Amino acid sequence: MIHMNKNEILKSIKKKVYYAELPSKMDVNIKDSTLYITMDADGVLQNMQNDSSSFEGWIFCLKTFFSEVTSVVIDWEKPAFSVIEKVMITQQKHYNRFLFRVIWFIDNYSWADVVESRKADITKFKHSFSILTLNFPLQKSKDKSARSESDQKMKYEAILETAIYQHLSKTGFANHQLPMGLFDTQVSLATAITPGGASQADLWKIDNDEFCVYELKDCINTDNTHVGIITELMFYANVLHRLTITQEIHYPSDADKYRTIKRDNASRGFEHILDAIYQHTITHIKAVLLTDRLHPLIEYKKEQLLNDMSRNKTNIRFEHLTVLQLLPAELIPAPTYKEVQGAQQVRVLQTSPYFVGVNGGGKWKAGLQNIELPYIIEGGKEVMNLYPAIRKDAIEYFKLNGIGWWKSNDAINTPTGHMLSSQISCVNHLFPLMKSDKSASLLSILNSVQERYHLIRILTNPLDDTKCSGNICFEFIWKNRTLLGERAEKRGAMCTSIDAVVYAETEDHRRILIPIEWKYVETYEHKRAVQSSIDRYTSRLDNSSNIKEWKDEYEYDPLYELVRQTMLVEQIIKNNDMELPVDDYLHINVIPEGNVELRSEVAQFSEGLKDKGKFIILEPRKLMLSIKNTNQDLYNYLESRYWQ
Repeated sequence: MIHMNKNEILKSIKKKVYYAELPSKMDVNIKDSTLYITMDADGVLQNMQNDSSSFEGWIFCLKTFFSEVTSVVIDWEKPAFSVIEKVMITQQKHYNRFLFRVIWFIDNYSWADVVESRKADITKFKHSFSILTLNFPLQKSKDKSARSESDQKMKYEAILETAIYQHLSKTGFANHQLPMGLFDTQVSLATAITPGGASQADLWKIDNDEFCVYELKDCINTDNTHVGIITELMFYANVLHRLTITQEIHYPSDADKYRTIKRDNASRGFEHILDAIYQHTITHIKAVLLTDRLHPLIEYKKEQLLNDMSRNKTNIRFEHLTVLQLLPAELIPAPTYKEVQGAQQVRVLQTSPYFVGVNGGGKWKAGLQNIELPYIIEGGKEVMNLYPAIRKDAIEYFKLNGIGWWKSNDAINTPTGHMLSSQISCVNHLFPLMKSDKSASLLSILNSVQERYHLIRILTNPLDDTKCSGNICFEFIWKNRTLLGERAEKRGAMCTSIDAVVYAETEDHRRILIPIEWKYVETYEHKRAVQSSIDRYTSRLDNSSNIKEWKDEYEYDPLYELVRQTMLVEQIIKNNDMELPVDDYLHINVIPEGNVELRSEVAQFSEGLKDKGKFIILEPRKLMLSIKNTNQDLYNYLESRYWQ
């Protein structure tokens, strides 16, 4: 006998999958051998792929996790529809689809049922439509790959989807974006039963007597490790079973012309589906979860879960494939470094012990848009973006020195939640070395990556508030109006600013300024700087500079940024500033090895220098290697978060 409420169920799950969560808009409990699952009124109106709506997925996850469960009872709160007609119509369609899902689920699995009080609703709904009709593709699929950079997640998935269906087409009839909207008798706005439009199966293939449907999730750009993938795929598989095998669902009567007289006008391989229906050649459905990563509770006992799903009265077989298992490696579109790192940060958020209880899906402002991304930490928990040991001190440092956090709603007091921020990466790597007791570690780092200077002492920089007296100065500026003719002197904004600067002394008492420019996933559009800004820098370039001559390339980032930083440091030395006496400098650029494009661009900068040794490019792992044993917790954090 087992009796567990939702909290007890979750506690038991976390003993084995500690980062798993259960949806808030769904109640679950187990009594004896029965799992009771109750959807709240909001959950039944949501998109079926949302975890709070996907009861099918949660049933299989929990049933697999708790072997004692032999039966399931489904219940839900009746929704209160909006008084706004447009909203109400959309809600009604989602609710209708929810009811279809419930009906098909209890029809397919003998161990599932609905609570007694909902059976009348189910019976009434079954008889409320004349002929269940499916919409079909009327035009070629839209080229989603042409979308803007702000919708990059759709861009890569669309490219990947196209590559897969073209490969599948080599061994059978295959295509993509198959409509899945249900209607009553005819296809029209007035007769729509479930959501249409964007409701489409990603990929399909007819292979002799088998109809295969694939639900593709891009795990590079999106947090698509949701339980909802099961619900989405199960709905599509059920529709196709009832379309091609039992033929309880039909295409509208005018669709048959695309099998006969207008066959050449059919879109997205529709004619082959019509042939299969007309000839009764399909005998079974295969439904494939096509994704490189799955929700941890699906992954927990995946084979058992898929076998349980496949033991149904319709004989629909469920499988999981990674993209690499389906598509040859040479045909997989290469993701950008930013896309790869986005996936890495999502993995970190979901699995790292440093981020337990922290969700993605936060927002940041891009122009006039608020962009929601899976690797932006949810509002109110942005501080979790920082290495735990530095959170309080780093925020205080930025506040004391009037430094703004990049893309933050509360720029002075709160860091950004964007996990791909190079500012956050820089702070996470270097700020733990800020205090004087870490001077030896910082010197070890700097001496290990170059042989030009043997540094023996960290000097106090005069820019920071005296309360800081730290080893590193972040968002460094210095008399920019005087030295560079710039109009602003705001640390980190509207002027030449350097991510981090170390001020150190050599054994022969030379004072060295070490500007460190930190990059992560940056790419540049190569927009030319304003001419008036360019003029202020070219007018200050003379023979004493390490820069041979002004080049056209210097008028475009990232080189424009580097040449300005070089000139700022050189002007400090040239003007013999007694507040900050400097004898020489070493310019370090930290760029991850994987950001090949940026490293290639930045490497061009040293070609224009008289003394190339004053400019070095390092990847962050190499920079931090010397502290692997002395600062093990920091090193492990950085490795698991950034260097995988």
